[in-house]
Amino acid sequence: AEQVRQTKRIWLFPNHYLGIKLKGAGIEEIARDRFYRSLQLILILDIILIIGVVIVYRNIRREMELARMKNDFVSNVSHELRTPLSVIKSYTEALQNQVAEDDLETRGHFLSVIDSETDRLAGIVSNLLDLSRIEAGKFKMAMSEFSLESLIKEIIPLYRSPRNKINILFEYETGIPAVTADEGKIKEVVINLLTNSIKFSPGGGTITIHLAQRNGSALCSISDTGIGIPKNKLNKIFDKFYRVDNSDTYEIEGTGLGLPIVKHIIEAHGGAITVDSSLGKGSVFTFTLPIKGGQQ
Repeated sequence: AEQVRQTKRIWLFPNHYLGIKLKGAGIEEIARDRFYRSLQLILILDIILIIGVVIVYRNIRREMELARMKNDFVSNVSHELRTPLSVIKSYTEALQNQVAEDDLETRGHFLSVIDSETDRLAGIVSNLLDLSRIEAGKFKMAMSEFSLESLIKEIIPLYRSPRNKINILFEYETGIPAVTADEGKIKEVVINLLTNSIKFSPGGGTITIHLAQRNGSALCSISDTGIGIPKNKLNKIFDKFYRVDNSDTYEIEGTGLGLPIVKHIIEAHGGAITVDSSLGKGSVFTFTLPIKGGQQ
């Protein structure tokens, strides 16, 4: 109902009054309504502010983690480069000054070590160059048709050695069609995964490479019986610069670049790579590549 809130006598008409009537809510109700609206707005702004703080915190934390990983990477790479160079230098000096020219057995052994460390050094430099090309968007591939079975058969003898106490098995289905891919890059993938399995099996064991055909793709898995990877680390192992850090892997060398590069190569070919692992039991890395023409 309408109520008169204020009246005042009109001086020109002394017998008349001017009154103010408010329709609807009164002043108290309007003030109360505005108070609650303001309170709701403040709460909404507080929620937005909290969400913003959380997002900024997570971004800063991610940047700090990336910076830490890059620092670790620089330290690891420095160590990885210095170690083979030191070995090459020391063995070269020994050949020059300590080993007799007619001691062919010792000279052959020393030259074998120098050759091995040179290959290791070349692999580190190759990984750094690949990472640089990936970051710059200049990672190019030379596609061709080839047999993945034949490629794996060429690689395995290079890594069979009584020194590492590793038994390498190759199981494969016959008649798998050729894949269309960059043969050099896929060779790099297989070598990286195979050397990782050897490296993370310091006590020896068995590595099994399995090749099959599934849903129009060649499926290759490399499994080992090594130290394995903790379940809570599996989602990070394909991140750049990341290395699994625990007491079992502390002495194992590496730059943290191999697996990210492997993942990039496989995905650039339209394939996929996955990993499954149990700590203390071993790991299985599996990748797929489309078969030429998508044959089933």
